Amino acid sequence: MNKNTRSRCYFITLNDTQFEFNKNKIETILKDFSCKFYAFINHTETDNNHYHIVIRFNSGVYFSTIKQAFNNKAHIEIASNFNACCLYLIHGGQEDKKQYSINDVITNNYTYLESCINS
Repeated sequence: MNKNTRSRCYFITLNDTQFEFNKNKIETILKDFSCKFYAFINHTETDNNHYHIVIRFNSGVYFSTIKQAFNNKAHIEIASNFNACCLYLIHGGQEDKKQYSINDVITNNYTYLESCINS
């Protein structure tokens, strides 16, 4: 993806093999962004411990800004279907994967998360 690309919605996968990131650090990064909405979860179903993060901004943010915030260690995509990305946090509709509760998700707005998941 071009580093000059801007988007209001991102889906991030963070494979933290060095344990550089934890819940508190991720939440601090997201709060520093002043996101309209964020939600993230730690998927622990395999030996590959990883986080999935969805972010929605009021206006476009550069891809390079997101990449830099996560020390270039995250896989970042523009969330073209934001509601599907929110549903993926709990593996909704994917019975072959470990199912998570919405209560496992850390977010700044549970009401909005529920509306995304249920739409």
